[in-house]
Amino acid sequence: MGAVMSSDEIFDRLHNAIRVLTRDAPIKERLLQAWSLYLSELDLELLPAEMRAPYADTQRAFQSTRPLRGETMVLASVRKMSCAEAARHAAFITDLFAMLVRRRVADLAPRRAAARAAANPQAVVSSPVVELLAAEG
Repeated sequence: MGAVMSSDEIFDRLHNAIRVLTRDAPIKERLLQAWSLYLSELDLELLPAEMRAPYADTQRAFQSTRPLRGETMVLASVRKMSCAEAARHAAFITDLFAMLVRRRVADLAPRRAAARAAANPQAVVSSPVVELLAAEG
């Protein structure tokens, strides 16, 4: 693998893989393209900790079959998959992307709230703890 990827690059690669997975073509063809073009070199350490082991399992699935002459190992592995197995891998990729989207939204929420508070300080409502302490005071 080359240089370490940023979390933005991981996000973009997963997004592009989802776009490939949702186009009109046989599932194995879509999965092969998504994996080969966007996912085969993801930096495992930048994935959420709870997704690293499942992603490593998925990586192994794409390297599980000895290729025939002229094939890559990924092509041979996808060729040997059942359609149901290919669909499970596609679903995992979708779940991984969804997890990253949820994390991005959660990370943005405090920044958006802080920006709103800075833009309109009179609209800031004190927290219940502050209100209780003030009432006791």
